[in-house]
Amino acid sequence: MPEKKDRAWLGTANSPSFTYTFTCSDVATVPTTPGRSTLIGYTCRRTDAHGMTTSS
Repeated sequence: MPEKKDRAWLGTANSPSFTYTFTCSDVATVPTTPGRSTLIGYTCRRTDAHGMTTSS
């Protein structure tokens, strides 16, 4: 069951299962000459959630 913080995404209906959607951003250095890029940071956050209602 979703926890209290999940209610902002799912509303007030009980849901036996739910799916989160995350959006992530990556930051990398890209060399001006041929070579490998280097990941220097990333972040992800929840941007959506959908629940299956108990009546389904």
